[in-house]
Amino acid sequence: MKPYLPSSGYLFSFHLLKIPIYIHWTFPIGGIFFAFFFSVKDPIGILSLVTAYVALIIIHELGHALAALFVSSRIYSVLVTGVGGWCFADEPEKNSSKLLFYAGGLIAQILLFGMTILWVTIFGNPESNAGNYFILVFTFVNVLMFIINLIPSGGSDGDKMYQLLKQKLYKI
Repeated sequence: MKPYLPSSGYLFSFHLLKIPIYIHWTFPIGGIFFAFFFSVKDPIGILSLVTAYVALIIIHELGHALAALFVSSRIYSVLVTGVGGWCFADEPEKNSSKLLFYAGGLIAQILLFGMTILWVTIFGNPESNAGNYFILVFTFVNVLMFIINLIPSGGSDGDKMYQLLKQKLYKI
């Protein structure tokens, strides 16, 4: 895969674990949608939902990136938009490595969910509404996005994993 560097629409970028992360101008859309869905009207609540949602996307995509590193694939960039993200990396050669790469985001989401539940179990719910919105996104929204990512359609992670498993099972 050639390196993908966005040409337009990206407001800023930064590096995380030496991986270039590009944030598209649409990044607040997902958080704003959930603010509307949960009837959150205060600006701090909306900002918290936007921040938590973007963090969820970044964590998912970094899961792919870490899986790519684990199977020795080159990572080019991570893009974050208001409705999702993409990790651009060389696709591994072996099917088991490909499966790990495509499952990496879901594994990261499971870990985030588990750490959030552990945090709430040990420390209780946050006292601030902003903290509770992070808990909401890292649990409920996380599970919802996990399920959506598993649906095998349109080039989703679930679709890629389904195709790989189908090849293995039916030796296509």
